[in-house]
Amino acid sequence: MTFQITAQSPPALADVLSGYLRQSIYSYNQLAKRSGVPLRTIVNWLDGSVRRPRQWQGLVRLAHALDLSAGQTDLLLLAAGLPTLHDLRRQSYDPADLALLRHWPLGAQEHAPAHADPVQVLLHSYCRRVIAAYSPLEQGFPQTAPFTFDEIFQDPDVCLLHSLPTPSATRPMDEQDAQARLAAGGVVPWSTVRDTLHRAVIVGQPGRGKRWLLRHEALRLAREALAGDAAARIPFLVSLVDLSAHLTVPVMPDQVLRAVALCCARQALGRPDPGLVAALMRVLVEQPMRAVFLLDGSHGLAERPDQVAPVRRALELLACTAPGAIFVTLRPLGYAGPPFALAGWPHEVELEILPLREVPIARIVRGWFHRRPQRSEAFLEALRRSPALVQQAANPRLLQYYCRLVEQLDADELPDSQELQNGVLALMLANGAGGTDRRRQLKLRLLERLAWRFATYRRQWHWQLAGEVLESLLDELPEAQAMLAEHQAASGGFHPGLLWELSQRDELLIKGNVPRDGLLSAIPYAFLHRTLHTHLVAQFLIGRYGAAGVAAPELAELAARGFDHPEWREVVALLVEYAAAPQAEALPLRHWLMGHLRQPPGSGGATRVLPADRAVWLAQLALAARRPNPPSGAAAADRGSELDETALGDLRQELVVALRTPEVPAAVRVAAGRWLNGLGDPRAEVMDADAMSFVTVAAGWHLQGSDPRRDRWSRVNELPAHSLWLPSFCIGRFPVSQAQFAQFLADTPHPYTVADYWPEAAAAGHWRPGAVLRPTRRYGATGIYYPVAGWHRAPEAFGWPSHLPNHPVYGIGWYEARAFARWLERRWRAAGRLHAGEVLDLPSEAEWEKAARGPDGRVYPWGDEFDPDRLAWEGSLLMAAPPIGAFPQGASPYGAEEMCGHLWEWTSSVYQPYPLAGASRRVPPDAVRAGDRLVIRGGSYFKAA
Repeated sequence: MTFQITAQSPPALADVLSGYLRQSIYSYNQLAKRSGVPLRTIVNWLDGSVRRPRQWQGLVRLAHALDLSAGQTDLLLLAAGLPTLHDLRRQSYDPADLALLRHWPLGAQEHAPAHADPVQVLLHSYCRRVIAAYSPLEQGFPQTAPFTFDEIFQDPDVCLLHSLPTPSATRPMDEQDAQARLAAGGVVPWSTVRDTLHRAVIVGQPGRGKRWLLRHEALRLAREALAGDAAARIPFLVSLVDLSAHLTVPVMPDQVLRAVALCCARQALGRPDPGLVAALMRVLVEQPMRAVFLLDGSHGLAERPDQVAPVRRALELLACTAPGAIFVTLRPLGYAGPPFALAGWPHEVELEILPLREVPIARIVRGWFHRRPQRSEAFLEALRRSPALVQQAANPRLLQYYCRLVEQLDADELPDSQELQNGVLALMLANGAGGTDRRRQLKLRLLERLAWRFATYRRQWHWQLAGEVLESLLDELPEAQAMLAEHQAASGGFHPGLLWELSQRDELLIKGNVPRDGLLSAIPYAFLHRTLHTHLVAQFLIGRYGAAGVAAPELAELAARGFDHPEWREVVALLVEYAAAPQAEALPLRHWLMGHLRQPPGSGGATRVLPADRAVWLAQLALAARRPNPPSGAAAADRGSELDETALGDLRQELVVALRTPEVPAAVRVAAGRWLNGLGDPRAEVMDADAMSFVTVAAGWHLQGSDPRRDRWSRVNELPAHSLWLPSFCIGRFPVSQAQFAQFLADTPHPYTVADYWPEAAAAGHWRPGAVLRPTRRYGATGIYYPVAGWHRAPEAFGWPSHLPNHPVYGIGWYEARAFARWLERRWRAAGRLHAGEVLDLPSEAEWEKAARGPDGRVYPWGDEFDPDRLAWEGSLLMAAPPIGAFPQGASPYGAEEMCGHLWEWTSSVYQPYPLAGASRRVPPDAVRAGDRLVIRGGSYFKAA
């Protein structure tokens, strides 16, 4: 597939306005009435008949009716070729116009009062310049997007690298106690702790969003300064590289402050205006508590140690003399030892920015493609299918490249993950001014060879190599010589070297630590992301296979090394993905891989491979051989890839073993469960409603609610902990599967038409024969969903893999969950499977909690300490609920599985404050009213546990 890099057109009024109207809860007629703008005028703006209105008042009244923010209104006005709110306030004298503009509170668009102190006037001007500089979207975002930087910015999660004082263990945790959670080793959003920190080093790998974080902080502080009093804090956002240019040895305190003021004035005005520099110096010297230093070290300094030392000294002086807050962002590999080793800082806190979780990834994707929802869902499905793509998408910079690539594709059907990664590499090379198309192709081939050399240097896999080693390797590669010759022929000028070009201009290689001895030749280099490294190795092998077939010596070397090494396993997985593709040229590689995978383990000459990997890869290749409508001429040639029924039966059992073995990595267990669907999952307890497996919960007392002495994340609404006695009951070992719910939907008459299943819904007016009323998700321009009620007769569709038969059913409401239980009870009672007095229903809140936590009230089903390997949660980056049974190590004391994380589960209870008076098993239909808060339990794969 060829990826074309095209320029984007500027935003149009129709594009921006249609994006805002998609999020509105009002119809066009309602907006016309609310705003006083004629309906015909709104339609003309939307269909592009009127692209530049002559008057601004109508657009501003419509923005008022849509409840747009000041930034959104400015974007709308700019798209129409009209002045911003700030300029309109300055130009307007009519009282009616000024009253219309007063809808937006005084803030970023307002001038300082005329009688204000001249220094304050300059500071107001500086803050407005900061907002003007950092509010627009960065290059690469779609210019037609109806969102600002503030709206697309995702609050990053941070964790503590150095300990803080531990909070009191007896105090319950509430939403505002984020610093205590951070000190206890938890993960918290940055916005919940930023105001409590005084000195913070913020570390993050390249592309994690360190610059975004400081940029957002500068915007927030500038807006607060304009809207607040004269003592409001002022942001000083400075790049450490720029700061180093203004420092001379010996570094003195006044020199540091003046260098900061000069850098900030230059960034705000484009020049070091003397008046603004003096005003900023006055704040730094006379009102130092107002200064918040945002020091950006995300791009690192030059390699010369003489530039690192002055910056370190400047930071030490700031820490000793500046009472305001100081936040420094650094790459973890940018400097010798710990970043700057700021031991002199009082109350030093070192935080790490964590990769994006699923929800921020999905919000950015849906916001980016807000006008093309099919494209966003196709991209999200591609992420669900490829763990490597998900790991790359967790890096904000790489995610931006992927969105740009997907936006440029012609069709909503996306290529496979390897084609997407090739496209992103091409886009990154084009963005780095990589020269001609031929040069970019040469550079891609060079990167593939270089990745192979990383993987085989001295017969070991290396994630990083010293610069002097890379220079010698580059000298040996023909692509490198061709690139240098092309540069010499084209320009004849000096070339600083391919290592510089790959690391500084293309930023596909990143630098490691500066050695303490200062030898620049020993600086190690690594690829931008490990999954990109393994992808390039796989692409090199695929290229060698295309040139020499399965006789390529590199494939023989791979087989000799074995498929069980952690890094080579990722490479083999990519080769299997390529071999399972429908193109005929992949068939010989498919046969070669199956030949190695089908060798009995332990036999002479057998390739080393882990049993779980073997099962997953064989299933993937076997299903490819059974694919209907193979390419012309490929059917006969592919008979060697088919497995007989005995081998298929054995393979199914191997996949079940892989799925149920806790020692197998979670991604492999999940893949085993998903490929099992294509071969037919043999587990009746998951696939058949009549074969559901139950566990028994003995009668007795249990602890309901949270005990702050044991659960440091306890919430106020979970208190007080109290004892409840429950009789014996049984609960399902697994959640209800899609296959089991499909039996419910396939019953005749259709269960949505049977009134006996829906008494609560009928009483609340939420059921009519054939459909039930429940909310579904609709996504706005910033990727945040809002519920829209509608009538349904099936679960909400969430795309692949949610619909697979051995996955848990979700996208159903409380009424549907109870209807399924009543249907199953009637079915089992007719079959004589229920004794007198036995009923089937959702568990009550108390029953669910006892089944999950045991009689001793443990925090998690397995104990009191969180274990990320025992559940599917946001840190798993699965992007979807896993197949049932993939986390057996998370079982409760009674044997019930998947009761923490995974998916929220309905109970039969209506919410009531603790302590609970009792626990009725069945809630009478007349006890549930529309608007009642119903209790859910468990958690979700896209939430923190």
